[in-house]
Amino acid sequence: MTFSFKAKTVLGVALIEAVLLGVLVYSSIGWLYDSNELQVEQHSRMMSSLFASTTKNAIITTDLATLDSLTSEFSAQKDIAYVIIKDQNDRLLSKAGVDPLSNPRDNPDLGDHEHSVFVTENVVEIGGRIYGNIEIGVYDHGLHGLISEASSFGVSIALLEIALVALFSFLLGSYLTRQLGDLRDAAKTITQVGPGIQLKVKGKDEISEVSNAFNTMSAALEKSHIEFKQAIETQEKLALELKQNQSILKATIASAMDAVITTDRHGHVLEFSQSAERIFGYSRDEIVGEELASFLVPEAFREAHRQGLKHFRKTGEAPVLGQRLELPAMHKEGHEFLSELTISSVEVGDDTVFTAFMRDISDKKRTEQELQLAAEAFDANEAIFITNQHAEIVRVNQAFTRITGYSAEEALGQTPSILSSGEHDKAFFDNMWQHLKQDGVWSGEIVNLRKNWRTFTRVVKYLVGEKSRR
Repeated sequence: MTFSFKAKTVLGVALIEAVLLGVLVYSSIGWLYDSNELQVEQHSRMMSSLFASTTKNAIITTDLATLDSLTSEFSAQKDIAYVIIKDQNDRLLSKAGVDPLSNPRDNPDLGDHEHSVFVTENVVEIGGRIYGNIEIGVYDHGLHGLISEASSFGVSIALLEIALVALFSFLLGSYLTRQLGDLRDAAKTITQVGPGIQLKVKGKDEISEVSNAFNTMSAALEKSHIEFKQAIETQEKLALELKQNQSILKATIASAMDAVITTDRHGHVLEFSQSAERIFGYSRDEIVGEELASFLVPEAFREAHRQGLKHFRKTGEAPVLGQRLELPAMHKEGHEFLSELTISSVEVGDDTVFTAFMRDISDKKRTEQELQLAAEAFDANEAIFITNQHAEIVRVNQAFTRITGYSAEEALGQTPSILSSGEHDKAFFDNMWQHLKQDGVWSGEIVNLRKNWRTFTRVVKYLVGEKSRR
């Protein structure tokens, strides 16, 4: 069985009060009984002594008539149950009142007072000689009545006290449980709706202080809840932005022509872009987690690469950071190629992450060399001119100006027909263009005309750029 706080309060206080009152009533009645019993005993002994003095001579002289008269008169008192006088040989001399040896069924008066008769004995003696013995039974029903009345009164007072205490406990329990119930309901509201609820506080007792503390806690929780909710919303927003930025960055890296390679401070590959896969020939799964130097750095430069990382881990110095470098790299198939790279570093927690942006510049260098050779050839002693797809001259060298007499300004925008001497027919030029279309190159002697109308003969070589490169 489960009891409520109110029931526990009422029962607990009532039980304590009942125990205390029971002890008090029991002690009071016991004290009253002992006190009155002592008075009855003293009264009985005094009456026994007086009766013994009165009957002393009659007992000594064995005056039975006097003894019967005295015992009858003495036993007629309402408090006297019986009187028995015996001689020194224990022979009955006189007796009056109820017979203490009779059966209570035969003597209703004795039955009514069987347990309420106080017996006293008095020995009649003179000079040490015993002449007889007097036994008197005194009713103590007055004492029992008094004790019974006192007990009834005490029990009534105790029951009334318990009832009043129970009522007070009930009212107190109702007051306490009402405020505790408000606290309980408020706590449930917090779990269902959230913090912020405030209780109505009445009084300045301990329960009120608890209610005030609850209100303070609820307000603080509401503030923390709002801040936490805002923090969650901010975090979710930042997470979404981060995810979007990561997607953009990933898409940018994936679409970038340059290889993007990320390593930790020990040189182990963390990320390997699609362009890196295309440039180096390794797949991402093959290279991530491996040492970059063992796969992408030519053997001749590996030790220098490792020593550079070791120096950075020891001193934090890295001269190559932020520099545009041209270094050889190694393809999966084993051949080397020239790369251009830029390295940056980012602190991530306790580690340093390096990101290298690399591109294969082999074709670029080859083109630069070809252009250099072409420039050197363009500045040779032979006349050279270059036309566009419309056969318009776009560039001439100094030898062209010297041999033909046309300055660069005069030649630019013109067609090679300005050099036509009229010495060659249409079939000659048709044959030349047919070879150019088929082979991309034609070589032969042509008689040209200078600006001063003088002819000159030269071995001419025509090239068609796209065709010759194929």
